[in-house]
Amino acid sequence: MKKLITLIKKECIENRGSVLWIPLAISTLLIVAVIGSVAWHGDVSINLNGEGMNAIAQMDLETRQQIAAAILAALSIPFFLTLSVVVIFFLAHALFDERKDRSILFWKSLPISDRLTIGSKLVMALVVMPVAYWLLVLITQLIVLSTVSFYGLTEGINLWSSLWQPGLVIGHAMTSLTALLIHGFWMLPIYAWLLFCSSWAPRSPLMIAIAIVAIAGLGLSAWRVANTGEWRGFEPMLWLGQRISDSPLPLNFQLNLDPSLTVGNNAKPLVELMAYFSSAGLWLGVLVSLPLLAGAVYMRQRATA
Repeated sequence: MKKLITLIKKECIENRGSVLWIPLAISTLLIVAVIGSVAWHGDVSINLNGEGMNAIAQMDLETRQQIAAAILAALSIPFFLTLSVVVIFFLAHALFDERKDRSILFWKSLPISDRLTIGSKLVMALVVMPVAYWLLVLITQLIVLSTVSFYGLTEGINLWSSLWQPGLVIGHAMTSLTALLIHGFWMLPIYAWLLFCSSWAPRSPLMIAIAIVAIAGLGLSAWRVANTGEWRGFEPMLWLGQRISDSPLPLNFQLNLDPSLTVGNNAKPLVELMAYFSSAGLWLGVLVSLPLLAGAVYMRQRATA
């Protein structure tokens, strides 16, 4: 366990830009945009039909809570979209870069197994990166809500009861975190495929990973047309797109969190998320990922540069 923790720390240091600076930059831009909106325009630009606080003041409590929920969801989109891209590039180059710069010779000289090394990179993609981005999302949401709330007070509008209900803030945060962690397991076959390609690809592992899937899809479609006359499209690519669209990532807006929920009855979204663990698709994906991860370990054991 100590070796694994040490490897994860190493990955965090080597990828501090992806883990820290990118989400921090997104957070800073969003916060500056909101504060600048208040400072220069005298209102909040993220508003309803451009009418800002004056429109919000005329709304009932439930409508304000719905707007607050929409704000929380909108603030998370840049983070989660960026996270998806960052994780893909990280895994595609996780084993390739150490062969490219020949640092693999140093790491293989240490008493650390290839299985543990690949495991640390997988933990980065499944846990460390999602949690880091989630923390920055939460901080950004709290700062933005505070800014909007204080501005509302200056306009004589008390938004604290609308925006700061525990079921809204805490419920949204916990649902997002749970969805992010389950998203990693749901995407495991894709992550394992990227690691496998990264372990042997002579160059551009991401492009090679995509090209193999595309060629396999073309071959399968050509064979089906030749034998049955039936065209179903590039089936592996269609499966890939379907896998991503079925993910619980909050970006898909499949978790319609009711802003009127309180902490005591906020169980429904989490129950819906837990249903993924009873899904055959999730466990089939895990089974598919196992030989790919084993292949990545094998190829790294053989690699010398």
